[in-house]
Amino acid sequence: MPKLIVINQRGLTKLIPLHTGQTTVGRGSLNSIVIDAESVSRHHAVLSRDGGTVKLHDLGSRNGTYVNDVRVRVRRLRHGDTITMGDCVLRFLNDKPMHEMSAPLDLDSLTAEFQSAYSAAQPAPPGWDAHA
Repeated sequence: MPKLIVINQRGLTKLIPLHTGQTTVGRGSLNSIVIDAESVSRHHAVLSRDGGTVKLHDLGSRNGTYVNDVRVRVRRLRHGDTITMGDCVLRFLNDKPMHEMSAPLDLDSLTAEFQSAYSAAQPAPPGWDAHA
């Protein structure tokens, strides 16, 4: 099943399965995935899943949506893609062999990057687990 690893600006991670249909992402409380960061638009993006295929659609967000450091409006995601929305990084996983990944999966370095950039200790938001 396709899923996202969400890493917020505090270096906290959450694994989210992507069910068939649409998954909305943004700062607004009615989104499927709520990212509490000022750099993320209220209605930032939507992920559309049809079987094993997942497409990312930017919803005209203020700061844009990036896949592997390239700004996109619509993009079919590949296993291992890194998605950036404001201060938040997401990693797309689709149960593919490692040789089919678009980029190497290195969760520790992604987490360390955000921990050093946002070193101020802040409490974890409800529902988030600290990365061990």
